[in-house]
Parts: sequence; C-alpha cells; structure tokens
Amino acid sequence: MATVLSVFYAGISWATPLKEMGYLEGTWLTGMIFAVGLIFILGSHELAHKITAMKNKVDATWPYFIPMPLFPIIGTMGAVISIKSPIPTKKAAIKIGLSGPLIGFIASIVVISIGIAISPVVPAAEYIERASAYSAAHPGTYGIGFGTTLIFEMLVRLFLNVPEGYTWIVHPLVVAGIVGVFVTALNLLPMGQLDGGHVARSILGEKYHMLVSKTTALSLIGIGFLGGFLRYPIWPGWILWGFIGYLISSRGHPGAMDEVTELTGEDKILAVMGILIFILCFTPTPIYVIP
Repeated sequence: MATVLSVFYAGISWATPLKEMGYLEGTWLTGMIFAVGLIFILGSHELAHKITAMKNKVDATWPYFIPMPLFPIIGTMGAVISIKSPIPTKKAAIKIGLSGPLIGFIASIVVISIGIAISPVVPAAEYIERASAYSAAHPGTYGIGFGTTLIFEMLVRLFLNVPEGYTWIVHPLVVAGIVGVFVTALNLLPMGQLDGGHVARSILGEKYHMLVSKTTALSLIGIGFLGGFLRYPIWPGWILWGFIGYLISSRGHPGAMDEVTELTGEDKILAVMGILIFILCFTPTPIYVIP
C-alpha cells in the first residue's frame, strides 16, 4: 500500500504541470493511470520470476514492492523476490533469470504503446507559448528528461504520427513505460545475482562470471566519470550502480546444484534473447535534469 501511494503521488507530480498548461483534465486520474502502469510492469517482472521458480521447484517469496515517497519522480525503488532454495540446474537458472526481464519488457512495450496513443498532439507554437508561461509562473523549477532507447524509438515511429508544425505531449503513462525499460536494462546487467548475472553464471561458469561481473561494474563507474569530461550528458548515477555492482559481484554466485549437464541450443537462444533485449533497453543517459 505504501508503494501504491508513493507511485500514485509520483503520477500526480508528472500530471500537475500538464494540467496547468491545459493538456490534462484531472491529475488524480492520471496519477492512478501512472501507478497502475508502473506497478503492472514491476509486478509482471517479479511474478514471472516467481511462477518460473515454482515450475522449476525452487522456493521463492512473493514480490515485495519498495516504496520511495521522497523520490517523486517514480515513487518506488522497484520490486524484488527472494530465492530461498538452491536452483537445481543451469537451465532453470537461465529460465528464472530471463523470465522477469522478458515479461517486464513486454509489459513496458504495452504501457508505452498505450501511453503514446493517449498522448495529445498539439501545435508546436502553442506548446512553446504555454510552456514558457508555466516556466515564468514557476521560476526555479526544473524538468526531467529521459535518454532515448532503441525500443522507444521503434515504438514512437510505429505508433506516433506528428504532422509538421506539431509536437506531442508525453503522457505520464509513457514515463511509466520508460521506467520499466530502464529497470529491464538494469536487471539484465551481467553482475552478481542480478537477472543477467544468473544467465552469465550459467553460460560462463564461476571464474568467468566473476570476471565479467567485476568488469561490468568497473565499466559503469568509468562511464559515469566519463560523463564529466564529455559534452554528452551521461548519467552520473552509473557510478553508484557500479560500486553497488562491484560489491554484489564480490560475493560471487553459488551457481546451480547441477553444474555438469550441458546447456542445450534452446538455453543459448534464450541467453541471446536476453542480450538483444538489453541492447534495445540500454541508454547511457536514462535520466537527466532540464533547467
């Protein structure tokens, strides 16, 4: 309930400027739409892990949603499940690891597509005038921007038709879908016991999984610091994620109980699917501030 309330508040925060500019009628309804969309994505991701774990006779908790009321951009730190028994085989580890990102990816596509469909398309000059008036009435405020991803660009080109001289107003539901895409990319990082880490451990073995995990973590730290030297606005949050990733990578990964049975072609295809989804979802600048 705390997560529902904090995500609902985040949705209202996204809707309020659009209402004041005359592009939305009700902030409460939009806040509810945002909350439903984001919790649908996060819940689908974690329930996919839970159901796949049950099918493979692995004991796992139901999803725990994490509220973050002091961060009104999204209002949550996501959701998690805890695996409470050993994973029997490498095949099961790959299926459990990839099930969440795969279903979460599909859910994000659905949410973004619906969000694009309900986003208003307005004359660009009108939008500039209203946005300027809003900025003048609220000095010192800032906006939040999101770096584009391949999957987002594909969906925009597929479902959005903006005539010349017009622009589209991003509905908060689209933001919920963008967050879902970002969460998918984070979980697919091949570090520690993240979803991507389960797959990497099964494919590469203990030694090379540790090497890839720590290399990925250090690369994220490097990317974060690199943003300070380039004009391209790389997200500095990668530095924190890199340090966290290095810590969880240092703990290693227990692997599956059966490390002898060879993986099948189907297992390797699933791993390749995970890589492709990561490429579609990753951006070096998931979020940035617009003065």
